Amino acid sequence: MQQFILIPATIAAAACISDLQDHKIKNPLILTGYAAGFWYVIFRQGVFGIPLFFGRALLPIALFYILFVIGVLGAGDIKLFSVLSTFLTLKETGILIIFSFVLGAIAALCKMLFTHEFTARIAYLSGYTSLCLGEKKLLPYQRIGKNSVIHFSLPILISFIITEVIS
Repeated sequence: MQQFILIPATIAAAACISDLQDHKIKNPLILTGYAAGFWYVIFRQGVFGIPLFFGRALLPIALFYILFVIGVLGAGDIKLFSVLSTFLTLKETGILIIFSFVLGAIAALCKMLFTHEFTARIAYLSGYTSLCLGEKKLLPYQRIGKNSVIHFSLPILISFIITEVIS
C-alpha cells in the first residue's frame, strides 16, 4: 500500500484544512476520496473487490452512527473514516480508529485544561450520563460554545499517517 499512501493522505489533509477553516468536510472531497478508494480496490482486487470496497466504506458508518445521532461525532468525520478505510485492511482500519480516538481524547483534554473548562465539561458529562441512564435512552449531547468543538479530522489525519508507518 506504500505507493498509494499519497492519495488518501492528501484527501485526509484536504479534509483537515476544510474542517479547520469551515468547520465542515465538504462532500465533493468525500466523493473524490470514494472514487479514488474504489479504483484502488479495483486495481488491487479486480472486480471481485467491489463488495470489499462497500464493506470497508460502510463499516465506520455502521460503527459510529450512534455517535453521530447523539451529536458526539460529526458526519464529516465519519465519512472521512469511511473514505480512508477503503484504502486499508480491517486491521489497519481498527488501528486508525483506536489511534484517532486516543489522539482526539488527548486533544480534548489539552483543550479543556487550556480553556479551564475541565471541571465544567466533566460535570456536564456526568450529568448527561446520569440523565441517559435515568431516561433509559440516548439523548443528544449538547456542545456548549466554540470551545467544546474538537476538529477531529486532525487526529484522523495524524492517525492515518501513523497507521501507514507501522503497517
